Amino acid sequence: MIYFKKIFFYQSLLVAVLFLLIFWLVLKLGPNVWWGVALVDKPIMSADWGEPQSLNFNTGDWESSANISSDGNTLLFSFYPGDLSQALATGKLIDDLDVYYSVSPFIKAEKHTLSEDQWSEIGAIISESDIYYAANRNHLDNYDIYKNGQVIINTLNKSEKDPHYCAAQAELYFEVDGYIYVNKNNQTTALPFPINDESRNLQPFLTPDCQIIYFTSTRGDGLFKILRSQRSGENFWSEPELVASSRYGVGEPSLTADGQRLFFVQILKSAKETINADIFYVDKLEK
Repeated sequence: MIYFKKIFFYQSLLVAVLFLLIFWLVLKLGPNVWWGVALVDKPIMSADWGEPQSLNFNTGDWESSANISSDGNTLLFSFYPGDLSQALATGKLIDDLDVYYSVSPFIKAEKHTLSEDQWSEIGAIISESDIYYAANRNHLDNYDIYKNGQVIINTLNKSEKDPHYCAAQAELYFEVDGYIYVNKNNQTTALPFPINDESRNLQPFLTPDCQIIYFTSTRGDGLFKILRSQRSGENFWSEPELVASSRYGVGEPSLTADGQRLFFVQILKSAKETINADIFYVDKLEK
């Protein structure tokens, strides 16, 4: 009797191992199941935010540079058909990046009219009646900051990205080489420590009163995460606190004007080592 129990045990163990092997092979060799990847790799939010939700128009391609309008009705983002990280690493881009938009409830997305063939546009954001964005129209390898189709920030041999205009203080924030800068009264200065440090800091987004900054940083473990800091003077900021993190990184924070809904981008990696970027939103919890 004991002999047959041992045989049954080893047969069950063998079946379980074979099942896991087949499951692993399907994940490695079959199609990427991004909803499953997102289900396993859920972003970790600070206590004041709820459960992140994926937007319906997300695909297996690259959706990033998400910026929501102040009323929460229109989302601008950049789209690339494929794994952008791999394309940039190998220098083999199959297309340029284009700006797309989606309106609430964000079921589908369409290409925006400011998108140009051949040139890439990223980080588009609506500020009142103006649209700010970065594009490489003038230099293929570097980006400049545009406002309504006209260049407003163009530094020789530098790539300026992630524009955010905060109207209450007439300040234009942007990123260059992992440092966040602000342009005010025609003067450009780097934000001081603790916003900028030895890590990469980028993708600034400020609340309408320009008193709280959300941004992306690699500080600590080298992974992209979302931080926020409180302004305490003209150019003084509190120690940043963690808002969101994940296994492979999150970033590009954008909030509605009432501060009740946060949009962001999450980096996802499949079992086949394919990298994908999707857009999520999360609502603020009631106190």
